[in-house]
Amino acid sequence: MALKRLTGFLLVGIVGFLIDGGILLCLTEIFHIEVILARLASFPAAMVTTWLLNRTFVFTSNPSVSFAEFFKYFTVQGTGAIINFTVYSVLVTITRLSDYPVIALAIAALLAMIFNYAGANKIVFNRKAPN
Repeated sequence: MALKRLTGFLLVGIVGFLIDGGILLCLTEIFHIEVILARLASFPAAMVTTWLLNRTFVFTSNPSVSFAEFFKYFTVQGTGAIINFTVYSVLVTITRLSDYPVIALAIAALLAMIFNYAGANKIVFNRKAPN
């Protein structure tokens, strides 16, 4: 069960990465928006998508949408985003990865994913068995 859940989380993460990266590339390459500012737009779209996919397919959450659950997810993901944005910002600022922002995004996303999985599994979607 744990391996299936982790695999599902990774697959959802790939979808989130593609959304984040696609929007990032669109904003930086087509609209010439600065790489850090572009992430402020691309990340929320990816986060909402991954919450919906994780609650539906990975953690089989309660079918009714819960504000409390979304708030916990947002809090965990927000903390993961701080990790993600910090690593991303450092990489595009002090290395030549500003020329390749999606590579910086991949490195940052991988590091944040470890934290996000632990938080989603233990805090957001941790369902107690009925008595």
